[in-house]
Amino acid sequence: QAHGRWRTAIGLSERERVPAEWARAANTLDTLIVPDAFNERAFRAGGVTVPIAVVPLGVDRDYFHPRVPSPRHPQRHFVFFAIAEDLARDATDVLIDAFERAFASGEPVELLVLMRPETDAAMTERLGDRVARSRGARVRLLSGWGFPDAQRAQLLAAADAYVSVRRGGGWDPLASDALALGRVLVASDFGSQAELARRYGHVVESAPIDGGSEPDAE
Repeated sequence: QAHGRWRTAIGLSERERVPAEWARAANTLDTLIVPDAFNERAFRAGGVTVPIAVVPLGVDRDYFHPRVPSPRHPQRHFVFFAIAEDLARDATDVLIDAFERAFASGEPVELLVLMRPETDAAMTERLGDRVARSRGARVRLLSGWGFPDAQRAQLLAAADAYVSVRRGGGWDPLASDALALGRVLVASDFGSQAELARRYGHVVESAPIDGGSEPDAE
């Protein structure tokens, strides 16, 4: 329940229809702010009737641009970069399978997967086992390794392509960041990144997951 002279909040959803309690809370506002059309449809489908303002979260061009200096692969291999936060949502096992089917063992390409949060030991073990079964050393897992958020641009710029094949529809800030850096975007045609994928990226067909965790609504 929102209180105040003018009541507004930011809403983000993984699903195509928000839960009923989210809709009831949103309907106590004067304005709901969402980052994209996917979220607007999700809140409307859940029963939100108050005005909704679509305000893209944007990219900081002082930090994300094609001239960001970053180390590249020493043998000039083409590097795909992905984030693993939740195996059911991020479909990391499917990504590794697709990578191995697409490229022969001798091709100069690699897949680098950053594991976070590192506190999920069971998830780290499962993903580590899957990487260990990959053919050759072309799939690498970064686990237990962190970096300042201010250096996110350097991390993305070190790769040639950013891959986001989430089954959930939640907003992925790295998709727009990678495009601003001049990197290739490979993304699923679902959720908050769908418009970016259709306009600028390489589209991967994807279906939403049933249930799953919801990001917090502010």
